Amino acid sequence: MKKIILLDRSAKLAYNLAGDENYLIRVLVVDRKEQVEELKNYKNIEQIFYCSAAENDDWSETFDGKLHRDYYEYDSDLISKFKRSHNKIDSFIARFTSDWYIRQAYYYNALFYWNYVFRTLDIDEVILNDLQHGTSYDLALDYAKIHGIRPIIIETLTSGKSNRLKAFFDYSKKQYIEIPAELRINSAKSIKNFLNEFSVPYKYEHQNASNTINFIVNNLYSLFGPVIFFLKPTLKRTFLVQYSQKIPYWKLATQLLKMKHLLRYYERYSVKPNFKESYIYFPLHFQPEASISVNTSINDQLTLIKMLSNVTDKKTKIFIKEHPVYQKIGEPKFHYHLAAVCDYRSKWFYDELSKLENVVLIDLEANQSELIKNAKAVAVINGSVLFEALFLHSVPVISFSPASNPLTQKCDHVIRVNSYEECRKALETIKRVMHLDKTHLQNLSQTFICEESKVSAVYQSLRE
Repeated sequence: MKKIILLDRSAKLAYNLAGDENYLIRVLVVDRKEQVEELKNYKNIEQIFYCSAAENDDWSETFDGKLHRDYYEYDSDLISKFKRSHNKIDSFIARFTSDWYIRQAYYYNALFYWNYVFRTLDIDEVILNDLQHGTSYDLALDYAKIHGIRPIIIETLTSGKSNRLKAFFDYSKKQYIEIPAELRINSAKSIKNFLNEFSVPYKYEHQNASNTINFIVNNLYSLFGPVIFFLKPTLKRTFLVQYSQKIPYWKLATQLLKMKHLLRYYERYSVKPNFKESYIYFPLHFQPEASISVNTSINDQLTLIKMLSNVTDKKTKIFIKEHPVYQKIGEPKFHYHLAAVCDYRSKWFYDELSKLENVVLIDLEANQSELIKNAKAVAVINGSVLFEALFLHSVPVISFSPASNPLTQKCDHVIRVNSYEECRKALETIKRVMHLDKTHLQNLSQTFICEESKVSAVYQSLRE
């Protein structure tokens, strides 16, 4: 019997392993109270927590609330050992609260709890069925790594509407795990189908509502914008609850106005793209976002763009385009980002970009597919754009975080940049990989990528 810690907010893997006599789930963390009620009676689950409280829920019953209530022993050596983890978790919680004491409490309570778990329980494996976000329960991965216990992260690579692409990452070895042949994604065509879903415009829909109601709501939204969605909760003094922190809607509305003002400022510098020019395309990443905030070696986009600008020849421009989510940040789907979104963009940021002689800020309405297709290369830290560049447009990628997913780690058509010198050589490398070997790309994707529906079967097939 394998004894595991399972961190699974979706609970999809938990539902598959619940009742399976081959697994003893020592600690299970899910998202909601309802999931706990459905899973708590399975005999192979010893401890179960939920991490997200709704507005009227008792915070003390959540994962962080229970750890805050129960005391686990202080250890100064432990604190020194996990300093990097502390910074990671503090940065994540700062997205939802500026209260320093709350952030410290979340971290230290989790630090001492996980120390107690690994000291007193026999654990074979830790599994995170998600990207690392920097949450307090993510700390179990760092503990496992230190104790020589295999930590596996089942990463989400793309988030299409119908399904998701997943990869299994050994957090200790910093390597992706091969998917068994019978469970691999069928072809590169399947990946294209996932990526094509990104081109479908987002529409706000009420759950369980008729098509007529959704039609009316979408038209109201297009006419009046987010005001109609902020006014009522603001007047009722209700809150958006994220990571058990209550964020007042008036604060979200203030952040939204600031963001709209920043986008107007960006538009002062932006121009329509000239596709006849020779250019490298650097699409700005959305921040804060787990794919670059926690899961990469660097997330400072300005530093990377300055470096790229410095090594690029005078004939080559660097086209920069702001992330499209900032234009849709007022929509209900993205409200949770509003708590801290303006901490990651400023007028100064755009001013600094505009000072770079060969950098061109591109109009917000410019077509991203055209920008990718006509580029000499696409430069990214992480994210779905690299999939789009490789699979949809056969454009080489410059990656500033080569270990961040299986394609940047393994693909011949990705130029891995870990230093200034490697960045300087990147343009010469581009010339040698302009003709992408699609067979290599397909074999690589099949080896390391699976569909979300196959995650449970893949995990159960894994061996040390």
